[in-house]
Formats: sequence, structure tokens, C-alpha cells
Amino acid sequence: MKKLAIVLSVGLVLGLAISFVIAVAMDKTATPEFCGSCHIMKPMKKSFYISVHGSNNMHGFASTHCTDCHAPHDSLIGYMVFKAVKGAKDGLAEIGLFGKPDFEKNYNNMSKYVYDSGCLECHSGVKNPDTAYKMSKASVYAHKLYWKDKKEHKDVSCVNCHNDSTEQNFAHPELLENLSN
Repeated sequence: MKKLAIVLSVGLVLGLAISFVIAVAMDKTATPEFCGSCHIMKPMKKSFYISVHGSNNMHGFASTHCTDCHAPHDSLIGYMVFKAVKGAKDGLAEIGLFGKPDFEKNYNNMSKYVYDSGCLECHSGVKNPDTAYKMSKASVYAHKLYWKDKKEHKDVSCVNCHNDSTEQNFAHPELLENLSN
């Protein structure tokens, strides 16, 4: 019985240590500093910091991780798998073993790499537009339409309306201008 208690205790300590290391690694590898350390992501990092989501707003609020927007938040396992696969793919592209993404070509396909589940982590008020804080009548109507379309499985996304073309300094202002730098 004593051996079992020791084995369980060691297993618990090892499990907690491994979980801690994974949590820290997941956190550190999702920051703009980490993502922007690759040459290919430098323009994204630069444009992010002058955006509303990068703290250029009257509240001083900032998204702290690239994955706040650029990874699905539907489940922890899904998030971790997505992050591992995407990170490996980006890393291989950086060293030339995988095709580099064409950011300029994909710029207007934001719904393919910005996830509504990420938006809703911070903007949860739009889940119930009638009671959302300081939402205009037009915005309430638009968000009700979004939820109606979502329930009908229509192809709608937050970034169909909320993007750098429709809102000043939204997420990645001046990105296209900086891609060639």
C-alpha cells in the first residue's frame, strides 16, 4: 500500500510539472514577440501594435496573444492541436521546407484565419445583442442577423463586418504597405 502511495504521489507531481511546462510553453509561443521573431511575421507584429487590438485604443486594452484571434477557442484540445500544427507549418515555411503563405493574396480572406470563437472570448456581449453594453440599434440588428445566420449554418464571420477595411486601425493597419519591407 505504501508503494502505491509513493507511485501515485510521484505520478501526480510529474503530471503537474508536465502540465505546467506545457501551459507556459503554450503561453509564451502565442505572443506577438514570439510570432514576430520569424522574418515572415515581422510586418504582422508591427501592424498589430498600432491597431486597436494591440492597445492603440482609448482604454489601453490589448490582446496579448496572436492566438487570441488566430486560433479556434472552441475546445482546449482543438486549440492545442491547431496551435501545434500551425506552428510547425509556419516554422517549416520560415526555413523554406514548406510554402510560405501569400499574405497579400489572402488579406481579404480573413475569415479563414480569424476565428469567431476567439472574438467571442473578449466580445461575449454580442452573444445577446439586446443587453450588450452601449450597442447601437443598428449594431444590435446586425448582430441579431449574424446569430440568425449562424443558426442556419450560413457562412458568416465577425471579420465579414469587422476588419481593417471597415474600421480604422482594427487589427493590422498598414499591413499591406509593410509586407514588402
